[in-house]
Amino acid sequence: MSNGLLLTLLRHGETEGNLNGKWQGDTDSKLTETGRYQVLQVADKFRAGNYDLILYSGMVRSYESAMIISRELAIDDVKILTSLRDRSLGEIENLASEEIKRSLGFDMTNILSEKVDKVPGAETVDHLRSRVRMTEKYLQRKYSGKRVLGVSHGGFIRMFYREFVSDPHNIRFTNCSYFTVFIDNGKISLRELSAKQV
Repeated sequence: MSNGLLLTLLRHGETEGNLNGKWQGDTDSKLTETGRYQVLQVADKFRAGNYDLILYSGMVRSYESAMIISRELAIDDVKILTSLRDRSLGEIENLASEEIKRSLGFDMTNILSEKVDKVPGAETVDHLRSRVRMTEKYLQRKYSGKRVLGVSHGGFIRMFYREFVSDPHNIRFTNCSYFTVFIDNGKISLRELSAKQV
């Protein structure tokens, strides 16, 4: 595979918050039964990937998803990488779109919305972009020549795709959707996209 990095970024399985239309951000939540089933299904698709290791964000939903995949694919090397965390949403953590509209007066339709920048305690879009770019550099340096599966979240995954692949305006990264890129000498090419086109 040369010295390049094969990187798959996977969104975790369904949680109660997802089921109830909540914007979770830094709010920790466990997988639902459906979420665990989704992860089992996607793990089956990854069998031929020959991944060297799994990284997860440290959040419960990411950890549970990573451990299911680890068990199913017999990958013992599982590490935490906190920069894979979702975008922190501050005061609108764990609220549904209609609750956000009622309390702050704007339509929350996209985790990368710049309107969230003004929410007390929220991570700005610029900070998330910087975090994603620093993570990409770190992964390229640390895991050159490896095949890495990163279990992450909607905000991080969407920003990574936007920064390094293409504008994801017509893509929904639903639970257990993923994409794979190959990173070599600073060049990033998309190998696979498994996400909902809208």
